[in-house]
Amino acid sequence: MKLRNLATLVKNAIKEKKCWRVTGQVFETMSKVLVAIGGIISSSSGYNSNPTLGFVAGSVSTVSLAMLQFSSFSYGQNKKQTSELNLLLTKLNLDTVPELSREVLFKSDDDSNPMCARESKDAASPPDQVLVEHDPRELRDHLAV
Repeated sequence: MKLRNLATLVKNAIKEKKCWRVTGQVFETMSKVLVAIGGIISSSSGYNSNPTLGFVAGSVSTVSLAMLQFSSFSYGQNKKQTSELNLLLTKLNLDTVPELSREVLFKSDDDSNPMCARESKDAASPPDQVLVEHDPRELRDHLAV
C-alpha cells in the first residue's frame, strides 16, 4: 500500500475517533442537563397538581436516558476507532495512541493518573525509540492537516 494511502487512512481514523468522542461528550452533557430540567418540571408538577407537567417530566427524563445510551454507544465507537488507529500505526511501526478509560481521566489528582501525574522519576531517561520503515518527516507531511 502506498504511503499516501496509509496517511489518508490514518487521517480519517483520527477524524472519526475525534467525531465519536465529541459526539459522546455532547450527548452526555445534554443528558445531564435534561435530567436537571426533568427534575425541576417533576417537582413543579407536584406543587401545581398538574398531570400534564408530570407527563412532560417523564418524557424529558426518557429522552435524557436515550441520549445517555447514545453517548455510551459513541464512547464505544471511539474506543473501536482507537483500536483501528492503533492497528494502522502498528503496521507503520509508529507509536500507538493510548486507550484511556473515562475513569482514568476523571480520577482524583494522584500519581497513577497519567493526565495528572506531576513529574516522573524517570523523566530524565530518553523515550524508547521506534524503528520506522518510512521517513517520519514524509509521513508527518502527509498527516499535516
